[in-house]
Amino acid sequence: MKHRYSSFIPLINIATDMLLLNLSYFVAYFYNYDDFNGVLQDPYLSLWGVINIGWMVLVFIIKPYVFSRVQFSTSHLELRFLTLLAVHGALVSLYITATQGYYFSRLHLALLYSSFFVLGSLWRVVFVWGLKQYRLHGYNHRSYIVVSGTEKAESLTRYYDMHPELGMNYLGYFGNKVTSPLYQGTYADVIPFMKEYAIDYIYCYGGDMDTRAFKEIADAAYEMESEVKLLPDYIDIPNRLDVEYHDYIPIFRYLPQTFYQTREAYLKRVFDIFFSCIVIVGGFPFFLLLGLATKITSRGPAIYRQRRTGLMGKPFTIYKFRSMKVNAEQRHSLGETDERITPWGHFMRRTRLDELPQFFNVLKGDMSIVGPRPLAGYDIDILKRDMPEGYRLLVSVKPGLTSIGQTLYGYASNAREIKERANIDLTYAPSLQEDVSIIFRTVRVIFAASGK
Repeated sequence: MKHRYSSFIPLINIATDMLLLNLSYFVAYFYNYDDFNGVLQDPYLSLWGVINIGWMVLVFIIKPYVFSRVQFSTSHLELRFLTLLAVHGALVSLYITATQGYYFSRLHLALLYSSFFVLGSLWRVVFVWGLKQYRLHGYNHRSYIVVSGTEKAESLTRYYDMHPELGMNYLGYFGNKVTSPLYQGTYADVIPFMKEYAIDYIYCYGGDMDTRAFKEIADAAYEMESEVKLLPDYIDIPNRLDVEYHDYIPIFRYLPQTFYQTREAYLKRVFDIFFSCIVIVGGFPFFLLLGLATKITSRGPAIYRQRRTGLMGKPFTIYKFRSMKVNAEQRHSLGETDERITPWGHFMRRTRLDELPQFFNVLKGDMSIVGPRPLAGYDIDILKRDMPEGYRLLVSVKPGLTSIGQTLYGYASNAREIKERANIDLTYAPSLQEDVSIIFRTVRVIFAASGK
């Protein structure tokens, strides 16, 4: 059986949750009664049994630890954990009501669930972080190939390259056209390749592939315990597709959604205000020093203002520490060779310190801490012409002070780079965990002065 150790991941989480549940139960009891005299005597012995048996039953029903690699994140685990806690609490309440056990301490139960929530949440953060580090060091990897659809293969491999913590190794492309750098052969070569390299995932694009070839590959994959995944024709549409089945016929429902919905937008706004206030208040002396250094090193104002495009295409004024000479031509930076940038400006751009005044844009509500970079006029013209759907999605969310494209790619100086960075920003999946991760990447860029 392939990857037999992966089956231990749910078992580790089940065992840890059981340990934390019982630890919380006994600690809450001791805090409430200041001893353990009656903790394993009726009626608390019966309550302890119901709590443990109820939890195990719900674990096997809800399956809170079964996720794909892409979904195995703190946010997904936390959501399942909260669901499990709520159902378990309702189950225990039903037991108390049915047995008329109103003598049970409400404080004990409140402490039990609150402490278990804190400990369980911390465990999920640590476990997901540890598993990602484990994969980044070359362990727990999976191999995959793409069959048919060269452009789809490039989009998929680019996504996995952007997320090395998923541990996905691309071994090649199969199709009738030799257009991919890792071209391995035609459809007839797929099954021998699968057998030789024990491929874990086979991504098939049906647009150029006949049913007979797909059926042969799918049957072989089943025998080799490999998983087949389909890339639909609509992969280039930057919206979500909801699938529903009419008997065995999959029907895709087009959902014109933006990057995130109301709940995520509210949480991001709370986080933006909290984080910005901390940075502005705590770093205000540093802001003054940067402004003074900008004034001393070149003639002109310390703060530079420019019109950018924000949410839903609405223009706003962005603030930055001035890194160019006064009255510089309004076009993209050419990098280290750009004569418009001052020596001090080069340093601020490499460390991203010129972006710090945008925390005031965040407080005003024009921007978020993390999101696609705010677009200038020349960016908009290029993206509207060459990536209209991508542009629409980029402006459906507040622009960010930093972005995944900014940390991994940097500044863009021509049409090709503008589109490449936009494609990277389109891989952004808004969540608190993702935002914190991007913030840490930005901090590394600042201290290493490695910004492009």
